[in-house]
Amino acid sequence: MQKARITFEFLFAATTVFLVLPSVAFSTELSLLYDGCTLRVPAEIYGKTAYLVVDTGSTVSALDKTTYLGRLGDPVAEVQAGSVAGLTTLNLYRSPELLIGDLTAALDRVAAIDLSMIKAISGSECDGILGTDFVRHHVVSINFDERLFELKDQIADQQLRGTICLPLKAIGNGNVAVDAVVEGVPITFMIDTGDNGSISLNPQDWQRVVGSRSNPDVHTLLAAAVSGAPIQTSGLHINDMSIGPNHYTGFIATAVQNPHGLSTLGLRFLRQHIATFDFQRQKLYLQPGVEFGERETFDMSGLHLIRSGGTTLVYAVDAGSPAKAAGIKPGDTLETINHVTAGNLSMRDIRRALKSKDGLTVLLRLQRATTFLDVNLRLKQTL
Repeated sequence: MQKARITFEFLFAATTVFLVLPSVAFSTELSLLYDGCTLRVPAEIYGKTAYLVVDTGSTVSALDKTTYLGRLGDPVAEVQAGSVAGLTTLNLYRSPELLIGDLTAALDRVAAIDLSMIKAISGSECDGILGTDFVRHHVVSINFDERLFELKDQIADQQLRGTICLPLKAIGNGNVAVDAVVEGVPITFMIDTGDNGSISLNPQDWQRVVGSRSNPDVHTLLAAAVSGAPIQTSGLHINDMSIGPNHYTGFIATAVQNPHGLSTLGLRFLRQHIATFDFQRQKLYLQPGVEFGERETFDMSGLHLIRSGGTTLVYAVDAGSPAKAAGIKPGDTLETINHVTAGNLSMRDIRRALKSKDGLTVLLRLQRATTFLDVNLRLKQTL
């Protein structure tokens, strides 16, 4: 069979408005599941409940290959997929029927990818990805305060009170972006709900922002990759960012290595708002949420954790961190934290405990082979 070849980038003037619009003709509301790493919604695939990551940074929707590959049939196309891990070729398959709330997703093709690392990092069920090939046909509302995800065909006027309206720029492959100013530097940000950070800067924008400050306090970080070993990167606190009339301070910007990708705004930015995307009219409406203005905090332990088969494992340890000084090593198993069994806690709860307060002592019990290690880990704020 002759396969088509498609190229795309894969995963992993604002005013206050008071408009009167016609009543909403179609709307479906779902529970929004946020685990600190991914934004997921329930769906039905092959008659069973599945959990799909909503990813506006992904052009094509995808299903977990371990679960679904055997049922997708023969590939019908190929796609060049780019990420921080590099470029790879993926097959596309005819999409099975996906039921999202009351809506049948009109998807023609889906990729099949390995989502095991996303599951391990988030500690949550993940059966696939909803990309821009799905969301761009709808008005999408993400309400972190009430944990609601809504799909509709137009916006009711009462939903726009107290919001700002930002123009969305089409940047190809179905992705969208907004203009911002960071430390006095104009930057175009792709909106990427598949990025669990707040601000990710490509090499060019990173150099411009760092160069705008007389004494930038840059820190070396490790970032978990969707596949492979952790990636070394850099981070710094942003003192001022403006998007439309809104000003933000206290976000953390991280450097990404892809020189061809755009800088992105991710989930930690969006979760401070009630965000409504009108993809057809290319508008983004932002309303302050309960976390609006909250200063972003970073891990204070140096531990990078994953969960596999219910076991919480040390994936990597930052150099010069409290965890490194305490002798914790990759491969150690986290048994308890503050005397609570790690398996009884979500990964989000564990990560919150490991960045709770500078100078706080966290009690850990770890296992290395047949040896148990009790560690009094004193947290240290580095960023």
